[in-house]
Amino acid sequence: MDIPRHWWASIVLLLILLLSAEICARFLLAPVGDNLWAYDSASLSRSFEWYRQQTQNGTTPRIVAIGDSTGARNFDPASFSEVVAIDDVYSLARAGNFPRAMRSNTLPLLDTESVPERVILMQWPGSLRDDPRTDQIEAGMVSSILEARIDDRFIITDYIQITRLFRARSYLLDFWIRDEPLVRRAENNGFDPFVRRGDDGDAGLGASVLSPEEFTFSEARRDVTRALLNIATRRSFVVIAVVGPFFSGTDFAIGNEHLFWLKGLERQHCANLVVLDLRSIPELAPESFKDNHHLFEDGAKMFTRALGIKIRDLRERDLSTRDACSM
Repeated sequence: MDIPRHWWASIVLLLILLLSAEICARFLLAPVGDNLWAYDSASLSRSFEWYRQQTQNGTTPRIVAIGDSTGARNFDPASFSEVVAIDDVYSLARAGNFPRAMRSNTLPLLDTESVPERVILMQWPGSLRDDPRTDQIEAGMVSSILEARIDDRFIITDYIQITRLFRARSYLLDFWIRDEPLVRRAENNGFDPFVRRGDDGDAGLGASVLSPEEFTFSEARRDVTRALLNIATRRSFVVIAVVGPFFSGTDFAIGNEHLFWLKGLERQHCANLVVLDLRSIPELAPESFKDNHHLFEDGAKMFTRALGIKIRDLRERDLSTRDACSM
């Protein structure tokens, strides 16, 4: 059957319209780039992409903290800077940024030509297990787009940019209409403390969410730490893995197993990994804790200063892990 000429004309017109729409989309999206729109959280994307911009400009912060809420809530870059006398300290740690999420939104930022001198890794041991609650918390931080790229899976948005428009709509408005910056340095350099309120008291301190008998570490989640160390080896920076304070003895016991595993990695990667056990800080009182593994703001600053002293002492010896490896 012969196809009428006006049908062919309609098809060609449709293709021209689609091509024109794609060209317009690429023009509008050019300032947004390939990554900003791909995050599920706008606040995360703006601060993480600010950091990516620093790596591209060769102005990467010298010290960078990564990890989950134990880093976001308990690590204060300003207090750390005061102790180690380094101004350029930034935190990419975010609440819920457990290993699966960190693999796609944080590790690529460290696998670049411009890297920090030291990366401080802070993780709640509970984030290293496969568990419905862990998955639920982490889900809000996992970007399906960034994850697909890490896994080298096909995603249509990487080829047809008109499909990005809906996800990128707020950034397009900011750039083209509101004239606002698309990326920005995180407030307090990424420190997001728990602020003490009058009715906080000591509620919930005695309860532990972890049971050593029921707890099993996930090797797939541990693989993210191994991948980080591979990047550190390739890019020549040092990872400082910090096991931070816990309130309950139950979490402390699980921390022992996590620490034992990290110490094993330290022996294998002694040129690029230092493990610090800071579960017991004498200055921290029970009322310093918001819950089993989070501190109020004043406690977080005390903890950060103690961490800074530890790392300052290591720096004074030039973090001589390479010398130890050659012995």
